[in-house]
Amino acid sequence: MKYLGIDFGTKNIGLAISDEEGRIAFPFEVIPRNGAEEKILKICQQESINEIVSGDTLQGNKEENPVTSELSVFIEKLEVLTGKKIILQNESFTTGIFILEKLGKQMNTTRGGRPEKLGISHEDDRVASVILQRYLDKINGVSPVVEF
Repeated sequence: MKYLGIDFGTKNIGLAISDEEGRIAFPFEVIPRNGAEEKILKICQQESINEIVSGDTLQGNKEENPVTSELSVFIEKLEVLTGKKIILQNESFTTGIFILEKLGKQMNTTRGGRPEKLGISHEDDRVASVILQRYLDKINGVSPVVEF
């Protein structure tokens, strides 16, 4: 079973793909939101994707944020285009997990602020791989997944 992971952002969409066995997620590509549905359809066809997993943008308290309604519209279009039901996976703290991993867990918290202020680019494909790996671990029973 091969999976595609999605990190839906305000400007770009990060994509990750699993191995053929559906056990390990790999960063794949970052695409602009404009025309993303058609690009994802092509990727699904070229890469023989069986299922699509998207990060769920609901906040930890299950409240919607400005991106939630945009994601819902995107998912509806993508489901119609691909003929696949999109699986939602909690994406809480995935960007933070990526940043901590990238910094070797030595982030200077005294400087504060967003990742860009710390000299880190937000690599959406890598965040998509964290989202997808979280889902793969859950379905494969690799480790207990804490849902926030």
